[in-house]
Amino acid sequence: MENWKDIKGYEGLYQISDKGVVKGVDRVLAYNAQKTKQWKGKVIKTIVDYLGYCRVSLCKDGKVKCHKIHRLVAEAFLNGEGQINHKDGNKLNNNLNNLEFCTVKENLAHAYTTGLRPKNICAQLFVMKHKNYSLAKWMLLVKFTCHLLWFLHI
Repeated sequence: MENWKDIKGYEGLYQISDKGVVKGVDRVLAYNAQKTKQWKGKVIKTIVDYLGYCRVSLCKDGKVKCHKIHRLVAEAFLNGEGQINHKDGNKLNNNLNNLEFCTVKENLAHAYTTGLRPKNICAQLFVMKHKNYSLAKWMLLVKFTCHLLWFLHI
């Protein structure tokens, strides 16, 4: 059975389950001074972004904002802060039992030990170059990876 909780910042509008499903909440909308409309909540469609994470667009006060599903699940059901690690390495598995809060260093160490990220900088750059990344993104990745390697003393 799925457990549902309100999404922080969207209380009374949207809920998220411990399985990573987002739905709108049933509510009455006032669209005129004397008229209202019954709105039936439904499951919100998710998309997969260019990094492989599931995202959902949520609307509040006429403003739309995109959120990563794994962050919404962790913030609703887990206590902690920082980065969120997918224990099995599958970015599409947003089940509560697959998520944990961790530090940047712990997340990167997990990625290296599970083989999600090659330790060899040349292998990482080769993979990214052949995934049709733009030159600007590729150069940013090179800079970030060099800083990261210095930080981790690899």
